Amino acid sequence: MLISLEGLPGAGKSTQGRLLQQRLSREGYRTAYLPDLATLETDVLGDQLVEMFSFSGDPFMRHRDVLTESFLAAAIRANIVATRIDPAEGVHDVVIEDRGCHTMLSYSLASLIRYHDADPAEGIRWLRSLLALTGRTAEVALWLRPPVQVALDRWAHREAKQPLPEQCAFLTSVDAAYQELALGDDTLHTLEVGEQQSEHVHEQILATIRPFLPTPTNR
Repeated sequence: MLISLEGLPGAGKSTQGRLLQQRLSREGYRTAYLPDLATLETDVLGDQLVEMFSFSGDPFMRHRDVLTESFLAAAIRANIVATRIDPAEGVHDVVIEDRGCHTMLSYSLASLIRYHDADPAEGIRWLRSLLALTGRTAEVALWLRPPVQVALDRWAHREAKQPLPEQCAFLTSVDAAYQELALGDDTLHTLEVGEQQSEHVHEQILATIRPFLPTPTNR
């Protein structure tokens, strides 16, 4: 099965992804963890797509053109599915990805609402039609949701720089977009993590995914 960890920068996705891989491996699951775009290796095409996507230097708002961002994000997603997710699923029981398709949906939806005054429901329908072209999506998506300011403070500490006011406002819109997505998506599970310790969040994640896990190969 495919599990995705979703949420704002600083939500704890990378930490929880590694903890979950270690825990499931101890329980007998053949488990793969795929990091986010910053460190994920794909192929030459994938590297070129990510370079185009990141060209603006803004880690949040990218190009500020929703068509450019959405189509590039969809192309990157399709490439990741083809080069990393599909091969990993062939030899693992569980594949965990740091940021899945809901990241693409939430950031594009935030742009549609914030800069184009789009109706959220219409925006979601358009984005899902685009997502359908990219291939595999997660059976279980976990939205790790600390307060926006907590996530921003963690990101600022990690990167040793402060986000700009407009970036903070945009990420607040991304949080709102996640809320819109969660209203009509049974695969997206919201975990209000607050400022909890990583161990407590880990237990929440385990409790959420337990009903969906397959029988481990090595048991």
